[in-house]
Amino acid sequence: MKHLEITSVCIACDNCRAVCPEKAVITNGKEYYIENWSCTLCGLCQEVCPIDCIKTVNDPIQFK
Repeated sequence: MKHLEITSVCIACDNCRAVCPEKAVITNGKEYYIENWSCTLCGLCQEVCPIDCIKTVNDPIQFK
């Protein structure tokens, strides 16, 4: 399943959180995270990231 992740090189510029139409980018004051259940993969956060630290991850589908 495809989703976005913010890597550990994030400089906390807050650009991604400001542009997210779904308010899926959250922070605990130090680190930033993307709530994958609300993220629509629009890519706006990736476009405004000055250091390209938001990556698309494609996890394989696991059947149980």
